[in-house]
Amino acid sequence: MSPLFTNAMPEPDEATLALLERRNVSLQPGAVSVVETGTCDMLRVRLTNGRTFDVKALFVAADLHMRGTIAESLGCALQETPAGKIITTDAVKATSVAGVYAAGDNARAFGNITLVSADGVMAGLGMHQSLMFASHS
Repeated sequence: MSPLFTNAMPEPDEATLALLERRNVSLQPGAVSVVETGTCDMLRVRLTNGRTFDVKALFVAADLHMRGTIAESLGCALQETPAGKIITTDAVKATSVAGVYAAGDNARAFGNITLVSADGVMAGLGMHQSLMFASHS
């Protein structure tokens, strides 16, 4: 079975657990304390409870932390997500403050380079529309 490390996040519901079991995935609750070099080009994942697992690959969902305070200073609405705090936006990436748009990791939880790049395009489109058409501001 392939391990799925929750890293102290809430455990999935029963239906998800059943799906994981059908896909030969074992849930490993608890926090990861360290990832280190294992044997034979493997990674060794050590949990805080002392258990270790050797894996060939590891996918990590990073926590989001805004480095600056610009969004808060401007009064933009923020929302808490499982990944961390992000700026609340609409479909064209407008924030709760008129004329302020946000894109990228600070406005999307669990994104990737393709999605956050596309968010930048949407923010540009939204900004353009707000400048050209008063009804979109």
